[in-house]
Amino acid sequence: MDEIHDYLWVLDSDFSPYKYVVFIGESGSGKTTYIQEIFSKNPKLRDSFELIDEHTTLKDFFKDLRKLCSKKKFFIASHVSPYLYFSLKIFGKVCLCITDKDRSKIEKYLRDKQFVFSPEIIKKYTEDYGSTYTDIDIILEHYEGNNFDEAFHYFQKTSRLERK
Repeated sequence: MDEIHDYLWVLDSDFSPYKYVVFIGESGSGKTTYIQEIFSKNPKLRDSFELIDEHTTLKDFFKDLRKLCSKKKFFIASHVSPYLYFSLKIFGKVCLCITDKDRSKIEKYLRDKQFVFSPEIIKKYTEDYGSTYTDIDIILEHYEGNNFDEAFHYFQKTSRLERK
């Protein structure tokens, strides 16, 4: 991906009132890319916020809890439940940005790759997998053609595990 598309409309936001700015989503959903782009557009933020990249488990969150309760301000890329960060509201304002639920992001990505698709398949894909580029790339990896509906059905058919 050569450029970032601001699906969350956050790139020009004022984050100064917040103590915690948390980007939550699956791997490949754009958490770190958003944070890097925000820091590059607003260099002063880099000086006033510390970056925590990644909270992938509850253990990571609790390992950083003492630091999170300090007077510092944080940008956080996280995989853990957003409800965990609500507990930090007693220390300061929390801004949550969910990165993996936007269908238009996936539609743009597929259009850029010159794939055709139906809205129903995009809806199904995002309900099952969220809006991650990583999963799209895995689905397309073994498919020769430009029809995402077919690629998705092929992926579901060939990657399904049967229980006995």
